[in-house]
Amino acid sequence: MNDKFITLLTDPQRTIHSYALRRGRGALKNIKCMKDSNHFLSCEKQIHEFNASNYQKVVCEVGFGMGESLLVQAINNPHIFYLGIEVHLDGVLQLSHGIEENCCHNLKIIYGDACYVLGSLIPPKALDCVQLFFPDPWPKTKHHKRRILRLELLDAIKRSLNNSGTIHMCTDWAPYATEMIESVQLHHDFEIQEHSVNAPIGQRELTKYEKRGQKMGHDIHDLLIKLSQDC
Repeated sequence: MNDKFITLLTDPQRTIHSYALRRGRGALKNIKCMKDSNHFLSCEKQIHEFNASNYQKVVCEVGFGMGESLLVQAINNPHIFYLGIEVHLDGVLQLSHGIEENCCHNLKIIYGDACYVLGSLIPPKALDCVQLFFPDPWPKTKHHKRRILRLELLDAIKRSLNNSGTIHMCTDWAPYATEMIESVQLHHDFEIQEHSVNAPIGQRELTKYEKRGQKMGHDIHDLLIKLSQDC
C-alpha cells in the first residue's frame, strides 16, 4: 500500500494477535481512506494530540466490526466523543462512509491494533469508557490465545482510562464470559462493578452479533468494570 493510504497501526514486536487480517473485494476495490481524511486519526501524531475537550465524555470502542451500532451511538449522543478501533478494512471503510453520509462529527476511526493504540498512542487517562462488545470468542481451544481480552489489553486500558472510567464488555458466549470475569479478577487494578445476564447495562445499541446470539438462544452477558479503589 503506498503512502497515500492509511496503514495499520500495530506493534511490530507482537507475534500473537486477536485477529487474522482479511480484506474483502470491496475494501480492495474502494480503498480511498486517505491519510488526510478527517474521519480518521491515521497516524501516531494525530492520536497523541487529539482533543475532545468540547465533549462531556470520551468513549472508545474496541473492535467495532462493520460499525453500525457505533455510528448510531454517535448520532444519538452528540455530546459524547467516540473513537472506534478496528483492524478489518471492510468495517473501517463502511463506518467511514456512514460518517460521511450522516455528517457525524463526534466519531473518529483508528485503523490499528487495540493493545498498541491504547497502550502507547492514546494520551494517558484520556478515556471515560472503553467498550468491548461481542469480541470474537475464538471457540476452538487452540485459538484461545487469540482472544482479545488478556492481561495485556487490560494493562493498555488502565493506561488510557481516567480514574473514574469504566470498561463495558458484552458476550453471548458463556465460556468467554467466565474467562472475562477471571481475567479481571487476576488483574488487581480492576474490579467488577456489575454483571448482568439478559439485562443490558445502560443504553446501548444491539449489535449484529448480539442479535445472532439471541436467535441461537444464547444468554447475553454484560460486564461493567471499574478501576479498583486501591489502584
